[in-house]
Order: sequence, then C-alpha cells, then structure tokens
Amino acid sequence: SSAPRLVVAPGNEALLKEQSEELWREYTEGSWAHESPVEAGGMLLRMPLEAQLTQSLRSSGGGGGGVLGSALRTRFEAELPVPEEGDSGDAAAKDGSAGDGGEEARFLANTAYCYRLCEGFVAETLQALLAKAKGGKATVDAASAGGALLQAYQEAGQEWQQVVLVLRSSAAGADGVALNRPLAARGNRQLAELLLRQTGAAEALAGPLLAAFGDDLCAYLGGPSEQESGGLLVHGDGSLEGAVEVSPGTRIFTGGERAAIEAVAAGRASPLAFRWFLGRHTGLTTGEGAWRAVACARPVALKQCLGLPKPLWHEVMELCGGECATLSRLEILKRDDLPSEDD
Repeated sequence: SSAPRLVVAPGNEALLKEQSEELWREYTEGSWAHESPVEAGGMLLRMPLEAQLTQSLRSSGGGGGGVLGSALRTRFEAELPVPEEGDSGDAAAKDGSAGDGGEEARFLANTAYCYRLCEGFVAETLQALLAKAKGGKATVDAASAGGALLQAYQEAGQEWQQVVLVLRSSAAGADGVALNRPLAARGNRQLAELLLRQTGAAEALAGPLLAAFGDDLCAYLGGPSEQESGGLLVHGDGSLEGAVEVSPGTRIFTGGERAAIEAVAAGRASPLAFRWFLGRHTGLTTGEGAWRAVACARPVALKQCLGLPKPLWHEVMELCGGECATLSRLEILKRDDLPSEDD
C-alpha cells in the first residue's frame, strides 16, 4: 500500500476547500514540495538570516563565504567541542581530518547546531555595534563582518519569509511575485486601474472588475520593483483568452484580465480563483543562501494566502522535509502567535 499523505497544515486545507473544491481536491490528492533548481513555475523561499549564515559558514572551509564566513568559521572553531584524551580521532577530529571529516563535518551537518551558533553570532555582533553607537548613530565599515551582517540583517527583515512564484529564470537571476504579501487595500477604483494599467484599457475595465469581484478582489504586493507599471494576474485557467502558461506543463497562467473579469461576472468562475499582484522581485539568486529554490504541487502556488492558520512559508518548508522542515521548526520556536493545531 502507498504511504499515507503528509499533512502539514490541516487548517490551511480546510480554508482551501472553502476557496476552491477543485484546488482542494487536487491538493489532497497530491500535495508535495521538494528542493530543485530554479525554474519558472517553481518557488523561491526567503531563508532566515541564520540559515543564510549557515551556508556562509559551510562554504568557509573552502575559502568561500566572504567576510561573514570567515568570522563564523573563527567562532565555530572556537566553540567546537574538543574530544577527550584517548578518544579516537583526538586532535585530528578537531580539524576535520579524521575518518569521514571528523567532528567538524558532523557539527557542520547539524542544522540546528549551526542555526543556534549563527543566532548567537548575530545577537552578539549587533549588540557590539549598538554599544559603539553615539546619539543613536554608528559608523560601520561596510567591508567588515559587522557591516556585512548589518546589511544582511536589514535585507532579511525586508524579505522575511517571502514565498516567490518564479515567472522566468535566466543566468542573471529569477523574476517573480511574492505569493504571501496581501495588500490591505481592496476594492477601490485607484487600485483597480493600477492593476489593469498593463492592459491599455484600465479606465474601461476598472468598473467591471470592481463590480464582478467586489470584496473578493485579492491583491498582493508582488515585490519592490515595477510597482507602478501595472498588475499581474495569476490563475490556473488556460481557457481564458490572453492567458499565457508560465512554463509548459505547469498549468499556472498569467494574463487574460478581460476574459477573467467576464468569466467572474457571468458566474463561470470564482473571484477567488484569481490573484492580482503589484510589483515584482527581479534578479533573485540562490548562490549566497538567501533564497532556496523549491518545486511544488500546483495548488500550493495558486491558492489564496489570506488568513492562513499556518503561514505559507512554513507549509512549503514542511512539505519539503529534511533541512527545510528543521528550519521551519526552529523559526516556529521564536513565535507565540501561531495556532497549536498546525505546529
């Protein structure tokens, strides 16, 4: 018999059933996610700063990881337990030369250990920078470990737990939209015209859009770039005139705004089957550990992210399993605002 389906977010599944019976059925018949190369129709997940630093630490042994990797390597080696006298490997284990890499390799492979080490490094480094500040201001050398950490800390805060649907990928990086940043503004004329700007018929379509979608117009902040250039419509209906598949076989589509409005107005489609985005992410890469690429089941990318009991980031990370699931658990331990049903 087949293995039981992995259920990581029952509350989210119940919400999806209310949104779309079809997507819910597809999700329950085969919800999955796993790490993969960056590809259109897949996702990029913003990693916690501690996970990003863990990659720098792991790269530092071969001379990579930059100034942060070097600083973390020093801390790691200082804290690495020394085998007691007479233990096999002895001092050789300290430098990773024993057996299959010795103690060093074993501790570097321990995600929770590296996460905690990096967490302590962040806290102590930021505290040291704060202690040097005068009048609320501090001069920090951008090339130093402190300067690099401060920049990484700020970027991680701005992009915290974003889940980006990749629309296109090239050697220069990936472009996409954040799936889990809903806009507070809903259902006003200004927003409608902005969402439709790229169609060339924003004024004519804004009224029908608002009339058809009403309070179920679901708009998201897709990213920091191109916020004034018009919206992007994402959905799973390839029959709509003007719809373009993100990548062959994904059954995830963009465009077809006029046809979508007409379908909703005629009762042939639900407004919750469509997601509108303002802004994009551009040039995202996985090389420095800030983003992790994931392939996932179609409903994970198409469902709405409004009032989810378990945040989408945690849901996808736990579906991936392995180190991703470990990082999700470590992040959940920092929070007291998530319902226990899905923890």
